[in-house]
Amino acid sequence: IKTTSPDKFRVKPGCSILHPGASATISVYLLKAYCTPTSDINKEKFLIIWTLIGHDLKQAQLVEFWKTVPNSVLYEHRLKCVLGNKSTSVTSINQSNETNSLRLSISSDPSIVEMQNILKDSIELQKTSMMQTSRELKHIRYFLLMTFALLFLILLWDVYKFFFPFSSLSSSSLSAKSDLFYAYGAIHRKKEKTR
Repeated sequence: IKTTSPDKFRVKPGCSILHPGASATISVYLLKAYCTPTSDINKEKFLIIWTLIGHDLKQAQLVEFWKTVPNSVLYEHRLKCVLGNKSTSVTSINQSNETNSLRLSISSDPSIVEMQNILKDSIELQKTSMMQTSRELKHIRYFLLMTFALLFLILLWDVYKFFFPFSSLSSSSLSAKSDLFYAYGAIHRKKEKTR
């Protein structure tokens, strides 16, 4: 809520979240220094600025949100300050009627309905994207685990070969090869002698 004279008034809460169908009490205090018969309180005006929020915000995040929200999605409602016993009750009735009409106009305004539909579509798209990303991450994790297992097996094979060389196998295979070579050489020499 913005006032024409922020130094004269204290507004609590200055900004807040109002959920659909809920109501809130906003207190506007006139500082004692300005409570004089000569002060022109009737000329004061209050501007209520509001917008739709598509996601949950905490109270601490509201100040930063209002700094970054574009003007194209802001809605305004002006209130005029009126003093007097009779007019106070009229003002509160008018304000409650304005609130009800504002609530009705919000639900029937096509731009707001369109914005709500866009926000719903955006949320659904984000959910779908997050689910797809989650599936892709599971596949990547599976392939990383398989790669790690394969590398571990290769490492075990290298360690096994390093510490347990195939000396017995290679010596027996070498002796078998040399016996075969010797037998082949003996057969070859016999053929040459017979010629």
